[in-house]
Amino acid sequence: MATLEEVENFKLVRYGTITVVVGLALIIALIMGCIWGFKAFGRHQAVLDAENTVKKTKISIEDARVKANNEVQLTDLQIKNQTQRVKVAPSSRPRSAWRTRAASATHRTRSPRP
Repeated sequence: MATLEEVENFKLVRYGTITVVVGLALIIALIMGCIWGFKAFGRHQAVLDAENTVKKTKISIEDARVKANNEVQLTDLQIKNQTQRVKVAPSSRPRSAWRTRAASATHRTRSPRP
């Protein structure tokens, strides 16, 4: 028969072995969980990056549309302003003043030559 001391040593070794095995299993599980977690985080981050790219593209398209619309409106205003200037320019001086000036420019008298 085994002595009391041998029984105690056996229990100690048995509990020590179980503790080491459970500890190793927990460490392996923790490492595996980290690996799977990092993979899942990487996939999630890739999805978020793709969504962010789509949002940025939509914003840049909207900005380009607004800028093009503003340029069209600016061009329309410039055209209207130019046509308004063309309509106003000839009528700023009476017709008779144009004729008088033109007539005086063609009928200049020459000074006598020395």
